[in-house]
Amino acid sequence: MVKDTKPLTSKVYDYVYGNIIDGKITSNDILTEGALVSELQVSKSPVREALILLCQENVLQAIPRMGYRVVQITSAQVTLLIEARYALEPFLLEKAWSGIGEVQIAQLQHHQEASKRDELVNTSIQDNWRRNIEFHMLLGSFAGNDYLLDALHRVLKTCARAANQYFLNVRGIPQGDDDIHDQIFAAIVGRDFDKALTALKEDLRQII
Repeated sequence: MVKDTKPLTSKVYDYVYGNIIDGKITSNDILTEGALVSELQVSKSPVREALILLCQENVLQAIPRMGYRVVQITSAQVTLLIEARYALEPFLLEKAWSGIGEVQIAQLQHHQEASKRDELVNTSIQDNWRRNIEFHMLLGSFAGNDYLLDALHRVLKTCARAANQYFLNVRGIPQGDDDIHDQIFAAIVGRDFDKALTALKEDLRQII
């Protein structure tokens, strides 16, 4: 049963989306409003609203008279995701570099410490991607361009789905590497842009 202070539509959205990332819901499954209403013990309205949002984001596709199916991400789309990350993240790092100071370094350090504590108790694929996205979004935020940051967030969320849907069937899910995040952080502390950029690109190669 869905319970907490978060709006029900958001809770249903997070439940469905999280199960997609964790591989509990695949492109072979058909979701229905009725089944979700029964499973989550909520009314139809928040379930319908959440499913519509997921369709608008191209996460789900409505199948007339049947329900909803997860949109499969193709290998060609994975290539485009790789290109998008390589276009966005090195640029954001370069743009942010001169403005990264003690405040930003403290924020990164806090994230890394909190992430290491979190991974001891939250070990799902979804949790791994949540931590990974948080790191890259924090690093990207230092560039001060909300439009590019919004684009990066969309790309990263799609990467999380692709890692499950595509790599699960092809070569296993890549899990990310906290050591590389540590390398990026150490290079930033040491004011070594080239080393930070190299580590960032290595991170992108490992996770899509």
